[in-house]
Amino acid sequence: MKTTAYYSLPIYEDADSFDLRDGYNEAMRILDQKLHQLDFKIRSQSPTSAPTDEKDR
Repeated sequence: MKTTAYYSLPIYEDADSFDLRDGYNEAMRILDQKLHQLDFKIRSQSPTSAPTDEKDR
């Protein structure tokens, strides 16, 4: 199975068996983590919307 260049998300090809539970879920976890990190960086740049609790990190 091929993966994306930056986050190693699965790219299914015709010959691959579909792994919709583990492969898809891992891809969603990676996307969730990266989006959260980006959101944290953006909000930490703004003094009016800086993260306030540990979960925001």
